[in-house]
Amino acid sequence: MANFAQVNHAIRARFPKLDIEAVRGAGYVYFAGDDAEGIESIYAHPASTPTPHMIRMAIEHINDACA
Repeated sequence: MANFAQVNHAIRARFPKLDIEAVRGAGYVYFAGDDAEGIESIYAHPASTPTPHMIRMAIEHINDACA
């Protein structure tokens, strides 16, 4: 199960100037915050996705959206 405190800590560490938070949904993860517009949801089951995988996917999605 992905620990979203750790996921969001990793997001803040990698993107300290952006206001982005990963939020657990039912079968997906979406992004909230002032800078989250345009970042697509991740279609992954948060309850069965390990934390390191969720961190990697979240950072990749944010990188892709901000590039």
